[in-house]
Formats: sequence, structure tokens, C-alpha cells
Amino acid sequence: MLKNAFVSLLIFMSVLLFVNRIYSLFKKQHILSLKVMTKIGTYHFVLILTLYFYFFLQPFWFWLLSFGSLLVFPVVLFLTVHFQQQQFYGEFLRFLSMVILSMQRGISFLSSFETALQSEKWKQDLLLKRLYENVVFSQQEEVAYKGVFGRFIGQTLEELRAVHRNQHQAIDRLCNMQKKLQDRLNFRQKSRQIWLYFHYQLALMSVIYFGLLAYIVSEFHFSTYKTALFLSFSCYFFGLVSLLMIVRSKKWRI
Repeated sequence: MLKNAFVSLLIFMSVLLFVNRIYSLFKKQHILSLKVMTKIGTYHFVLILTLYFYFFLQPFWFWLLSFGSLLVFPVVLFLTVHFQQQQFYGEFLRFLSMVILSMQRGISFLSSFETALQSEKWKQDLLLKRLYENVVFSQQEEVAYKGVFGRFIGQTLEELRAVHRNQHQAIDRLCNMQKKLQDRLNFRQKSRQIWLYFHYQLALMSVIYFGLLAYIVSEFHFSTYKTALFLSFSCYFFGLVSLLMIVRSKKWRI
């Protein structure tokens, strides 16, 4: 009994460490508001704590369910953030069009930017405002992103600062940025089918694996295959994490 309790405590501390690390990384992305991130993190912590007390003397089940939650919550959060990022491209293209039209009427860049921000309620209002603050205030902490979207934000920020410094070339530079973004969106639309097929295969593999796992646990004596199931789920978990890391690190070139 004491041994099981100690193992459960070690698993509990390890899971909390992973949870803290995962949500810290998402927090730096600034796509979701701090309020939303806090709610999701709180729900996840309560779930792990509940599992800990319920399976206190059953470390294997606690390990299986708690690390399973590390798949469900972060994957859902990752998909939400990914959707928000993809949504930003199209919205920013429309935002740029409004800024360009405003400047063509003789209004300055910053005034056009402010007018476009206030013209309607943007879905990515938080990120657009942070871009504006980073252009106007040089001492402002920059928007921190990683990966493909991070490079896009960094390039966009540099270009907007250049537009702010060189007002006589502002419209031409913004039109050029608009064209590049439109080409990027066209490319992504053509390649989306390939990535959808990849995620379909990943989802199918997961359904088959967990279906077989549920069947084995329900039909056969669990203690007989406990070690094999532990190794199997470990391989699945680390294989899935490795695969997601490879996909995220793949460079997108157009």
C-alpha cells in the first residue's frame, strides 16, 4: 500500500510538471486570452487532482488516465490555437486592405491603423492591438511566437515598423505585403488537403489503438498483461509526441 501511494505521488508530481510546462508554452503565444488559459489550466488541474485521490492506490490507472489527459487537453488547446492562427491570416489580409484604402485617401499610417482597429470588432483584436503597440512603442515587449506563425508575426512586425519609419513608401510596402500574404493563403489552400489526410491517418490509428486497448482490458485479465499494456501505451504516447514535434518543425516554404 505504501509503495503504491509513493508511486502515485511521483506520477502526480510528474504530471503537474508536464502540465505547467505545456500551459506556459501556450501562454507565451498570446493567441488565447489569459482568462481563457487560466480556466482551461484550472479545469485540467482539478481533473488530475480528482484522479489522484480516486486512484490513489492504483498507480497504473492513475498513470494511464492522467497522462491520457496530457493528450486530450493540450491537443484540444493546440487545435484551438492553430485554428486561431489560421484565422488570423485571412483577417489580417482584410485588415491590411482597410489600412491601404484609408491611406489612399490621404490619412497617415498610424491613423489608418487606428481607424481600421476601431472600424469593427475583429476576432483577432488582441493580436492586432499588440502589433500596433509594438510598432508605436519601441520599448514594448514584442509578441512572442514560435514556428511558422512566429516567423510570419516577426516579419510582419518588421515591415510595419519600416512602413512607420518611411511614410513616403508606405502604400507600396503595404501593397507588397498584401500580395505576399495573398500568395501564402493560396498556397495553404492547395496544400491543406495533404495535411488533412495526414491528420485523418493519425486519428484513425488512435481510434484503432484505443479500441484494441479497451477490448483487451475488458476481455482478458488485466494483471496478466499489465506490463505489456504499460509498454504499449508508453510507445504510443512518445511516438505521438515525437510525430507532432516533427510535424510542427517542418518548414513551410512558398
